[in-house]
Amino acid sequence: MTLSNVVIRKARLEDQDHIRAFTQNTFDWGDYVADALPEWLESGNDVYVAELDGIPVGVTCVAYPAEGEAWFQGIRVKAELRRLGIGTMLTEASIEGARKRGARVCRANIDPDNFRSQGLARSMGFMLAARLAEFRLPLAGSVKDEGSGNGSSSEPNDGPVDDQSDQDIQDIRVRTVTPEEAGRVFDEASPPIRFLGGDYIWISSTRPNFIHAASIHRLLVANDAHGKVLAGGFMTEPYVEDHIHGSSENESDHIQEDGKSYLCAALGALFGTMEGAAALIRHAWDLLVSEAKEKNITPGELFVAVETENPLAEGLLEHSRQAGLGLQRHGETHLWELRLAE
Repeated sequence: MTLSNVVIRKARLEDQDHIRAFTQNTFDWGDYVADALPEWLESGNDVYVAELDGIPVGVTCVAYPAEGEAWFQGIRVKAELRRLGIGTMLTEASIEGARKRGARVCRANIDPDNFRSQGLARSMGFMLAARLAEFRLPLAGSVKDEGSGNGSSSEPNDGPVDDQSDQDIQDIRVRTVTPEEAGRVFDEASPPIRFLGGDYIWISSTRPNFIHAASIHRLLVANDAHGKVLAGGFMTEPYVEDHIHGSSENESDHIQEDGKSYLCAALGALFGTMEGAAALIRHAWDLLVSEAKEKNITPGELFVAVETENPLAEGLLEHSRQAGLGLQRHGETHLWELRLAE
């Protein structure tokens, strides 16, 4: 095979089965890319496939989550055709497409141990822009059963409880802020954060983007008794998974039962005090468990992401455990960035 036989084109819905065929073993639990294709196409993203002899053998998606910003995700190449330059061709098409749509910056999320993707990104001019510390709060097995096996209690039960820390959290009021109020919250955010997001897509932390993010995610804000902003963060809408991590901190420990679904969510871009952030996590826990009960779905896990340069990243784990939250370290992910010439 030579690259001259490979054609890069826009994806079509009928490509889904071919994409599923070469992505089904990407991870031990499978892959999400084929299932995401219809939504990607409907959302107006640029989705590209690499086609060999009329058959898709590679795919990637470019989303546009904020003005002037492109987000690269889901790049996959058929296993036996990797390291031949197809990934480079898909990335080149993505960059050119983003440029034509007025993007000034392109970003991607790459795990620190994914050296192949890092090498590709670096070869295309991307640079490491930020590190995100990731935590998770297991819900499955941490809430009481009520006949159906679904969660009914929102009381965390892992870790030692410091009575004073727990009282500090109880004295903090957490609420969902409207987009109209988001600008004031941005002005009070301390320390300031560089990126906004709740799960896999991150955008620049600017005042307009902050307000925009509040219209997509739940902007949770912790206030003290006088209304001062202590902490804030963006919680995604809960989503359904067919697999989750176990209650241990073993990254390879997965729970996957045939036909069983779990309701999960993410809480990202945390800023503020330790007490405020812990109150946000507890509140997000309660929201997720409550919605799982309403939908009769087992509550799964809550993911939490904090920029490593943020003071919260270092102390959040211990402080949350002292407050009775069974928060666990999940790992770290990296944001890579390519600045496009004006």
